[in-house]
Amino acid sequence: MRSTTVQALLLGLLALTSRGNAIPGGLVLDDGRVLHSPCVQHPSVTCALTHDFWGRPAQEVGRTYRPLTVLSLAVDRAWGRGRPWAYHLTNVLLHVGATLALFAFLAAFAPRHRAAALAASALFATLAVQSEAVAGIVGRADVMATGLVCAALAVHCRRPRLRCLWVSLLCLLALLCHEVAIVAPALLLICDFSRTAAGRALRDNLATHVAVALVVVGYLVLRVTVMGRLVGPPPDVLNNPAVAADAGGRLLFALASVARSVSVMLVPLNLSAEYGFAAVTVPTTVTVEVLTGGLIVLVLGAGFVLERRRSALLAAGCGTLLLTLLLLSNGPVLMPTAFAERLLYLPTVGLALLAGGLVQASASRRGLALALCMALALGNLVIGLRRNLDWRDPVALFTSSARSQPDSVRAQLNLGLALNQRGDHRQAVAPLSRALKLYPSLDVAAVELAMALDMLGQPRRAGALFEAVRRRSPRDPWALQNHVQYLVRHGQRARARGLVREFLEAAPGDQTALRLMRGLR
Repeated sequence: MRSTTVQALLLGLLALTSRGNAIPGGLVLDDGRVLHSPCVQHPSVTCALTHDFWGRPAQEVGRTYRPLTVLSLAVDRAWGRGRPWAYHLTNVLLHVGATLALFAFLAAFAPRHRAAALAASALFATLAVQSEAVAGIVGRADVMATGLVCAALAVHCRRPRLRCLWVSLLCLLALLCHEVAIVAPALLLICDFSRTAAGRALRDNLATHVAVALVVVGYLVLRVTVMGRLVGPPPDVLNNPAVAADAGGRLLFALASVARSVSVMLVPLNLSAEYGFAAVTVPTTVTVEVLTGGLIVLVLGAGFVLERRRSALLAAGCGTLLLTLLLLSNGPVLMPTAFAERLLYLPTVGLALLAGGLVQASASRRGLALALCMALALGNLVIGLRRNLDWRDPVALFTSSARSQPDSVRAQLNLGLALNQRGDHRQAVAPLSRALKLYPSLDVAAVELAMALDMLGQPRRAGALFEAVRRRSPRDPWALQNHVQYLVRHGQRARARGLVREFLEAAPGDQTALRLMRGLR
């Protein structure tokens, strides 16, 4: 017991060290959006249960239902008084908790292979690809769900009294943190199948599996009742190009996504907070990336079926990694985004299990296998510490994203927005121009570029951009507001009033246009 406690303390310290320098970070990416949700600003259980993750009435959107995560953010706001470091501290502590939950599961699942459990947990604690989930406040949903799923697996293997109740409760809590926990029942089955006496394990645990299945059904009923649908509306092509693909294109896209996921987990040297259009595209033919993804799927599937007699950890790792990667590949269901590193937090559990399985299976060369795992953990620790610093402010984050994924429209756009907001209009021109080149009809990029050019003393170019947006999107209140402000700055109040009148003829009750008209009188 003393040895186990020391090992857990060391793992907790390692997990804390690997993400600790993210605590002083600010609000980046979608952090501000979720933290300004009415359910976080004015928290109540009713609000969390009836609104989506972003604070919108659930039936208006019907995609992300994460009430437990929202309540945790509300608690952080209360004790931390809205200061960013409070949210980041909780995220880091949740990562420590997820690491310890994984260690508890591995210690119960493979009790005779403590070295393998330690190596796998140490690798999980340090993986650099997890930075987006931990350093970004929005990624808390992934961290909480993964930690609770690992805790459910640990309880399942330890077989305490009332195991059915505890496993079911943990799975329900995980589902209320993030939809990705829908794989929990399958992970429990993978855990049982990976053992040598799979049939006996499944029979002995039948009551638990039935109870968890009922919990999932109950969750799905709750989700449909609150949100009005089981699966959310399709994403836009800017976030996920797969939305426009046919069945064949979706399959190729999913296989390419599997290869991309494994690549960034194993070689985290080119991480990015933004992908989407046009950094990620739908393959039209069988590419090298598609073939690599197909090979990974075949190898993991074969490993899950064949390796359980050699290494239960290896089989469980293959099954876990395969299942989670396929779920997030945009094959079975369209995700809100084409690819996001924070979604890989749960699949890294499978990668850690694989590493532990290789240590377990390397009886004659266990020392070498352990050394390789530790070297991989150390390398990820160094890369992860550096990556955490990219999340300190929006300009740093999107500069790294635009450098990593120069063809990502969202990366270029967000960099331009961040620079404009900081007042660095000269530097904002290049990424905003790049975003428009990649996606010519992107109004937000055109308007932001027009504002930057106007601030730089180029009103003619700015005016041409504003006019182009007006012709393309005549009923966009935000574009109208910025166009009017531009005209007023240059003494064209009559022209500004004419634009607002035209807008009000098409949308008589628009509050933005009415406010602008009052200001122009």
